[in-house]
Amino acid sequence: MALKAICFNIVEYGGYKLVWIAENPKVDDVNKLVKPAASCGEVGYLDEIKINLIDPELTKGPTARALLEGKITVLNNVSREKIFTPWQAKAQKYGINASFVAPLFFEEGEVTHAINIYSANVNAYDKQEVEILSRIASNVSLRAKSLRNRSEKIKAIKMLNERVS
Repeated sequence: MALKAICFNIVEYGGYKLVWIAENPKVDDVNKLVKPAASCGEVGYLDEIKINLIDPELTKGPTARALLEGKITVLNNVSREKIFTPWQAKAQKYGINASFVAPLFFEEGEVTHAINIYSANVNAYDKQEVEILSRIASNVSLRAKSLRNRSEKIKAIKMLNERVS
């Protein structure tokens, strides 16, 4: 599955400012730095922000909440949201005014990624929009699991064929 294509399509057809998929840091990553697995739109913003999962101030933000708690967070005016304080100046610089973040479950029961969808518009996320974006996140998770299962099945068949040969 091309994560970059997902980001591109949401930006292109949804009219969003920036879409990025955050990767949950590996267990052995001592810095617990969150990095983009894919992105599209105002990606300069990502070069200027920092999210890690050990700094108490940074774990209150929407991306960390999605990765650590598996929660969807909707902020319709990031400049007024206390949990977004560490990133407000950079968001303003890039014209980001609203944020939707949802966890992605690429492995069964485990949050492996989070999808971040940023809008230039304040109050961009009404109930219907949140439902649609939540469904998109769910479908991305299901597709990733399906591809992983298919890949594992192909590997198992190859191993079986090697043993039989």
